[in-house]
Amino acid sequence: MSALRRVLRSLTGPLTTPRRFDALTELVERRLDRLESHTLRALSTRQEQLGRQLGELAEEQERLRRTLNGEDVSEQDVPRKPFGGPLPLEVAPDEPADETPGTDCPPGPIERLEQCPVCASPERSIVCRFNKMITMRQMPDAKAARYDYALCHACGLVYASRRPAGARFAWLLEHFEESLGRVGLGERRSGKITLSSYELDDEGRARLRALASRGAFVSEHVTVGHKDHLWQLEEDRLANSRHVELIGSLVTLNAPRVLEVRSRLGSISASLRRLYGAEVFTIPLFPNQRLLIQEVYGIPADAKLEFDRFTVPYPGPFDLVVSNHMLTHTIRPGEYLETVRESLVSGGHLYIFNEPFEDEFLHREKSMFNTLNAFHLQTFDRDSLVRMLEASGFKVVHIRRDGGNFSCLARKVDGPAAWTPMSEDQRCRRLTLYRRAYEMAVLLLPDYARPRFAARWPKVLESARSRGIVGEDAQGRLRVLKRKRPTEGG
Repeated sequence: MSALRRVLRSLTGPLTTPRRFDALTELVERRLDRLESHTLRALSTRQEQLGRQLGELAEEQERLRRTLNGEDVSEQDVPRKPFGGPLPLEVAPDEPADETPGTDCPPGPIERLEQCPVCASPERSIVCRFNKMITMRQMPDAKAARYDYALCHACGLVYASRRPAGARFAWLLEHFEESLGRVGLGERRSGKITLSSYELDDEGRARLRALASRGAFVSEHVTVGHKDHLWQLEEDRLANSRHVELIGSLVTLNAPRVLEVRSRLGSISASLRRLYGAEVFTIPLFPNQRLLIQEVYGIPADAKLEFDRFTVPYPGPFDLVVSNHMLTHTIRPGEYLETVRESLVSGGHLYIFNEPFEDEFLHREKSMFNTLNAFHLQTFDRDSLVRMLEASGFKVVHIRRDGGNFSCLARKVDGPAAWTPMSEDQRCRRLTLYRRAYEMAVLLLPDYARPRFAARWPKVLESARSRGIVGEDAQGRLRVLKRKRPTEGG
């Protein structure tokens, strides 16, 4: 930066410049100062991150060395490090969450479930009272953050026992960006051109059609700017090719009839049609997706996705249903699976993908509140997903983790479903993990949200200290202690 200033002075110093050039020089120097300050801060932050990563690698290397030498390495041996700012011993109460300023969000309906929405078991334990909205400065209304997530003692599904439906859920979906906390209430965010939740106007439709006219694959040797074509189409095709490979390898496909539920950009359906002569139909979520799927691939996509009372708007039956991120979001998961099953031929297949599993907050010590957003009405582990599908008349053929999500292929079976409920040991283990995850989520709340937990704060802090989640740093201040742990669970 100092070199740039010297060059600037050498160019402007010898000249008798008008006043506006003096002002310009001063402006450039101020901008250079800001750039230098920003660069130094960024370098310092990156240096700290690299230092922490090197420390974690050294700790993991030591644990591996001890393991290879036959030494016992228990959970207590996994080092913990302070995270975030100091924690107060007490939190002063503030305005309760139910006094949050209101919006035009419909007051209902809010459904209260008395039994598991998949296996119908009434036995359950509440594991988390709130969704992500408890972390927001402003909520749509007093009831928006309260979902009362419950662990089913039979199949193991964790479900929101209080959930929006009908007009209320439709409002949250119409205000998608706000409901996720990406923007404040009443604000608008443009979002990604292929994933925007807003309705299209004539100008938006014309622009999308012009961009889509270049197709999914635009070669780099063609003089087309990055903003003059939809590179997201190619990215979607390549990203979803692994699902096409998995389906084609495990299912015999001979000109099948395929329904893709919550299709993003139609890439899976287009690939199945190209490779196997499939007759394909899609149900996208957002208006821009419906337009692009029809414009780029000519695939039927005019049906509107219903999360509440899901129906299949195309004539069946189908040989294959591809379901993207629906079990987590659907208001009535049991009815959804039943509807899908009824739309399949005997022995037909359901392919589920992009379904997040609870590992992120149970074993990686992320905030459970942040993961369970207003649209995440269900969460589960691998074994629970298998039990849910078996209870709904499917036999799991293949299941795998794909990043932070599950991909699963299941076959429709005839006759009554046979499945084994979760064991008591499994239930106790998951309840313990959920209690710890709840405490971690409370401790990780931003300062402005902590007063909402003023009455619970001392108890959460005491329990977290006894579990080793909270401890003292070198200065004797209470801090959250996090540890790098291997992935666990199913």
